[in-house]
Amino acid sequence: MMSKFKYIVSLVCLVSLAACGGSHGSVKPPDIPVVQPTPVVHTQAPLASVYKPEPLKTSSIGKYYSGSSAFAAMAPDCGSNVYNPDGSLKKGCFPCDAFLATEDFAAKPGMAVLWSTFGESLTCMDKFLKRYKPKPHLLEVHPFNNTCVRNGICTPDEIFFGYSINSLNAALERNDPATIEKIRHRIQTIRLALEALWNGNPNTYLILSTGLEDNYTQKAFIVLLGTIQKDWPYALLRSGSAIGSVPRETHGLDARCKSSVISVNIDGAMASTSQSASFLKNNKNCFNRQIWYPAHQGRNPNDNSIPAPPRERTFVWTAADVIREGKLLRDNQ
Repeated sequence: MMSKFKYIVSLVCLVSLAACGGSHGSVKPPDIPVVQPTPVVHTQAPLASVYKPEPLKTSSIGKYYSGSSAFAAMAPDCGSNVYNPDGSLKKGCFPCDAFLATEDFAAKPGMAVLWSTFGESLTCMDKFLKRYKPKPHLLEVHPFNNTCVRNGICTPDEIFFGYSINSLNAALERNDPATIEKIRHRIQTIRLALEALWNGNPNTYLILSTGLEDNYTQKAFIVLLGTIQKDWPYALLRSGSAIGSVPRETHGLDARCKSSVISVNIDGAMASTSQSASFLKNNKNCFNRQIWYPAHQGRNPNDNSIPAPPRERTFVWTAADVIREGKLLRDNQ
């Protein structure tokens, strides 16, 4: 087992020697803005105004992004030391420096974040956007945690706390004012926060999903999509069933880019290094490819029981993880 000292030294070396091109960003970004649920006036041209697969694949800023999923990246940043004074790992903070050291291996880094489930911090996304400012990179945000709706484990800080799959679909189908207001407020908040960090950099590709692994009915999805498009002028994809021409993302080791699927993520599968390599190779022409490891999301890979609430977890991303996953991204471009 690597000692605490060796882990810190190894990680610092990885971060400092990586060819990241530009400042890592030492200024703490602003907190998530408080937004009133009112329409936002669009003042910037969208990066992708047509929600079809082909325009995304032929983006002028590059294609084939790759990364290691950082769904928990809105937890407070651990900083340079992930340990407590007693030698135990800090709870509730995300090892962003280790994540970034992993992304340094990718030709076109991609970051996938689950908004507000694990925390409210913008620090890691700010570091990511600053670090890769000179080269093409992708930031994907899942605005809603639909997996907790499906599993009935949403915590009170989740936007869909108290909903079931059926009640959420029913609320969307009837255009329930309270539900629509929640959704618009969330999308407006995300847009204002990301535009402030992104600052119009043409190397940044912003893409928003319509929820992480959703179970929307066709009617509910049409209402949701129209609601999101009122406040989000950039690229969209759906992490769910195919409906219409909206590009899709699929999850699991068997996920493949075909038809309307332009993004894949191992999410949820306990993948070995060789399985992750095969996943990347099998999707080499995919617009966005994300490997995924449970420990980075605060889950024990050997425990199938219901995990601790997201904001009470310990997130593990070791120096060995950086090397192993970094090589996967580097060797399977």
